[in-house]
Amino acid sequence: GKSVGRVWSFRDITELKRQQEELSRTERLRTVGELAASIIHDLKNPMQVILGNLEFLAGESSVSDKHKRYCGTIEKQVERMLGMCQEILDFARGEVSLSLEPVNLLELCKEAVNLNEKLFATAGVRLFYDGRLEQNASPFIVADRERIWRALTNLIGNAKEAMEFYKTVLGENIEIEFRPS
Repeated sequence: GKSVGRVWSFRDITELKRQQEELSRTERLRTVGELAASIIHDLKNPMQVILGNLEFLAGESSVSDKHKRYCGTIEKQVERMLGMCQEILDFARGEVSLSLEPVNLLELCKEAVNLNEKLFATAGVRLFYDGRLEQNASPFIVADRERIWRALTNLIGNAKEAMEFYKTVLGENIEIEFRPS
């Protein structure tokens, strides 16, 4: 019964641990994707109801032209939301696509400013659109119009938040000039 020696055996399990962590991460992402798809599907139904009611309202003869324009603006924004929902569903399925087309940046900027002007005014911030381009610049780019729209409106929203802060600090009337270059 006396021990003569010992045999030690070591095995590097670093790769096994990494694979287990990757599998766990993939499973969590899959679950989040399924949950997002379910929520998005549920969000689309009320948006469709809103669109249906807007269509009905805009068709009423007693509705003023001004209110019909508001209905059109709301309809366009709800359709944008539906498009974003579809992008999320596509992404959850592993599909990503761009809808590339010629986009007139001047028109897109004008539309974004017109949509946000009143919102800015309620915050005491004046948003205006210059509408000029640098010499020899084309107003057209090839892009996914809706994604460029979202980036543009996010920039405008961020500018509004920043200007609201500076207005309280500076106590002045703030103007934001919006000019593509």
